[in-house]
Amino acid sequence: MKKYKNKIITILSYILILLIIVSFGIYFIPKITQNDIFFDIRTGRDILKFGIDFKDHFSFIPNLIYIYHHYLFDIIVYFIHKYFNMRGIFVLTLSMYILLGLVIYKVNVKNSKNSFFSLLISLLTMWFMKDYYTDRVQIISYILFFLEIYNLEKLYIKFNIKTGVVLIILSTLIANFHMPLWILTIILILPYLFEHLMYLMIKKLPKIKKIISSKIVIEKVSDSKKFMITILIIIFTGLLTPLKLYPYTFFTNALGNSSYNFIYELSLFSLFNIPCLLILAIIFIVLVILNSKIKLRDLGLITGIFIFGLMAGRNFAFVYLLIPTLLFKVLTENYNLQNIRFNFIWRYLNQMVIYVSLISLLIITLNYQYNNFKYFDYGMNENYPNEIADYLIKNTDYKNIKLYTGFEYGSYFAYRDIPIFIDSRTEVYVKEFNGGYDIISDYLKVFNYYSYEEILKKYNFDYLIVYKNDSLDVFLELNENYEKVLEENDDIGYVLYKLKNV
Repeated sequence: MKKYKNKIITILSYILILLIIVSFGIYFIPKITQNDIFFDIRTGRDILKFGIDFKDHFSFIPNLIYIYHHYLFDIIVYFIHKYFNMRGIFVLTLSMYILLGLVIYKVNVKNSKNSFFSLLISLLTMWFMKDYYTDRVQIISYILFFLEIYNLEKLYIKFNIKTGVVLIILSTLIANFHMPLWILTIILILPYLFEHLMYLMIKKLPKIKKIISSKIVIEKVSDSKKFMITILIIIFTGLLTPLKLYPYTFFTNALGNSSYNFIYELSLFSLFNIPCLLILAIIFIVLVILNSKIKLRDLGLITGIFIFGLMAGRNFAFVYLLIPTLLFKVLTENYNLQNIRFNFIWRYLNQMVIYVSLISLLIITLNYQYNNFKYFDYGMNENYPNEIADYLIKNTDYKNIKLYTGFEYGSYFAYRDIPIFIDSRTEVYVKEFNGGYDIISDYLKVFNYYSYEEILKKYNFDYLIVYKNDSLDVFLELNENYEKVLEENDDIGYVLYKLKNV
């Protein structure tokens, strides 16, 4: 009977953890659509029509290059949207957010054998990541990178062919899902190679060990020959894509390009925000106050990931994603967390009653959230100029007009099959990837009174869509060569202008 009761409690424990992570995911998933999803859907359709031809099919500007850097994700979201609309893409995003939480929990419970702390690390990481989990390719690559770190550690400690094959597959998937960030795979490998090199140096020159802090642990790789062969194969997985050599060159070419001047998520990350300060505080507590010993590869990973995160706002997601688990791993190796239990509650209440009550509460919570989602606008139509797009399709030869579009909403018009000027695919419009054509700089000049007319004449726009009351709206309203056609009074506010006599 006791054995049967323990089995039921174990099952209830798993159900409870699952429901907690699912509920947490539903509560914190951003209820918004990113403008990138529109070009992802359109790109998926273009790939099926034209193949990966490295040509841009959105802009009316001829001969632009597009690299199709997350083509596999584009194809997936195209089919999801085709059969399930935006609701299906939202479900995909939510599912990946919940899956991330489950993967983090599973990895940490394997390392620590402590379910409670593993759940806390999972929820803490999900909370850090909540602003990054929107409908973009990162929702998949975050999980792939997390698993990559876990399997790299397994391979270093004890070589296993299965683990090596998993790593090769993970690296190949990253190169095909999210090519611009595949280079991070190489960055994550470096600390393991460095620790192996340091071990060999200490073996030949024991005096080096005296220089290294006693807090830093240097371990031998389980099978150096097989490990290095696996790493070499992983380095060449960047070639296992239809994207030529871009996995090796894209990241360095993108550094410092002109788009960094005005796109927040590509600019340097500020340390002065609550999640970042919390991460720094945790690092300080674990490594300094608790005086924990740390493996050289873990110290290298924490340092490297932090530096990578500071290089761009969107990169800092990897700090939130990986460092909590790395620090928890350090604690696990320094302290026996397996035997820590919170049993004081069970002394006063029946364990079964607590599990059933909590599960019932979570089911009620999920039902409440479901009712909230029933009225959620998955397409976020109020954020994009629907009426203007409809007007252009019905009243113009829209396939042949030269339309000015802004960075934030250009992809929506491409999604509606209307040729555009510019959208949020920055690499299409910067000189580093387009043979010297710096369209981004021209785009920025339209907001300057002394240069906007020069740019309008250069591209010979027939129609222009601008934000209501922004500087370009004011310039055009005062310019006798342009007339206002339509004003869309939604939450944001858009205005359509046209060149007179068009």
